[in-house]
Amino acid sequence: MSSEKFTIPNNNSDLDLDLKNRKPEYMDHIFSVFCENINENNICEKIYFFKFSDTNLEIVIKKKNYISNLKNLLDYYVIKEEYENCNIINKLIKIVEADIKDE
Repeated sequence: MSSEKFTIPNNNSDLDLDLKNRKPEYMDHIFSVFCENINENNICEKIYFFKFSDTNLEIVIKKKNYISNLKNLLDYYVIKEEYENCNIINKLIKIVEADIKDE
């Protein structure tokens, strides 16, 4: 998946249903967006992930919250036994930790 934001439902009941039906797609999208926006040479201050349908609202994560979100993503891939993704996420966490430490 690319970092292009995909649109998600703008009401809670539809969003809950969509999350249940497409959780792997959501998680893979989040993984891809993090991979495209974090590297040793550049870490964005915030990353845009999703756009709500029929609105201008988007879901954004700020750098101070990257590690907690990456750890949640790591937990998901450990359960799925997708260890290659786990290794990548661990590297991303180390990059963010080093960047935050340098601030």
